[in-house]
Amino acid sequence: MNTDNVRPLHANRSPETFFGAQEGNGQKKKFEAKGHDKQLENAQFGRKLVTIVTLDGATYSGTIIKRDRYTVTIQMEGEFECRMFFKSAIEQIKLPTPPVRTNVTAINEV
Repeated sequence: MNTDNVRPLHANRSPETFFGAQEGNGQKKKFEAKGHDKQLENAQFGRKLVTIVTLDGATYSGTIIKRDRYTVTIQMEGEFECRMFFKSAIEQIKLPTPPVRTNVTAINEV
């Protein structure tokens, strides 16, 4: 049997069938963060300090370097070390609160 002209089965497939169907115009739908993930996104791209409390009670502080569906990776505060946490092992993530605005003119009028 001559195998010089034999191609693998996947070579005959189109990219759409091999990699999965894309959106109608050939572009993948862009991921949009919602809910709690939006808050994590703001903390990640704002390079804000967060504190993670795990289920066993240990606390870790740092900035979010990367996150995905199942994990959050932070760079520890004051260290070069990074740690990855599974979201299922996290009890809470303490995010910085935005500053409270007060109406200065109303306070002065009283």
